[in-house]
Amino acid sequence: MAAHFDAAQIAYVLLDKGLFDDEYEVRFNDGRTIEFNKACELQKVDCKLTEVPSALVPEPVQAYVKASFPNAFITEWGKDDRGYKAELNNGLDLKFNSKLEFIRIDD
Repeated sequence: MAAHFDAAQIAYVLLDKGLFDDEYEVRFNDGRTIEFNKACELQKVDCKLTEVPSALVPEPVQAYVKASFPNAFITEWGKDDRGYKAELNNGLDLKFNSKLEFIRIDD
């Protein structure tokens, strides 16, 4: 994460103690957030109006977005109830299954 986010720009860090796992939310001065679990596995990254660093988004998802929405980019990426969610700068929410296969556009 350090390669993509400047630690000097951290506004705060929250610890959410869960029943089964702790989660951490890091908010930066510009409003971007990252969330990860106790094992340091990325759960969600929200870059607001800027693009999520490509290294944080799996290649199959990047390829799908590039092919299907060539003028858009991912502003939010993370785990969802049954898979993954990518929000694009054009306002579309894309759902992917646990195998990173596109499922549907959500409203």
